[in-house]
Amino acid sequence: MKYPVLVIAALTIPLLFGTRSFSASTAEQINSFCSDTMTEEIAPASRVFCGGYIFAIRDILDQSGEICRYGASVTGMEDKLATYLEENPEAKEQSAITVISKLLKESYTCEW
Repeated sequence: MKYPVLVIAALTIPLLFGTRSFSASTAEQINSFCSDTMTEEIAPASRVFCGGYIFAIRDILDQSGEICRYGASVTGMEDKLATYLEENPEAKEQSAITVISKLLKESYTCEW
């Protein structure tokens, strides 16, 4: 087997973190992962999921040329998401991908 560590991790992580589902379809759901402090056991995994979700969208937009990040990281995007949802409560039920894409496009415009 070429990647035994990945297989072991894939089988072990659900056991460590119980039955909590790591999926998000709305902006409010992904925001809950970004700010999940309910239990110390799950908070690190929630934050990793949140960061990975944002990084994946960032990478797709970067590769497609929709954003120009010039090597910048997405540090603070979790806070921007929380602030945006506070200021725009109607966006909470929108697709997480749509809302995060909008924030990334506003933050990393392509100005040549």
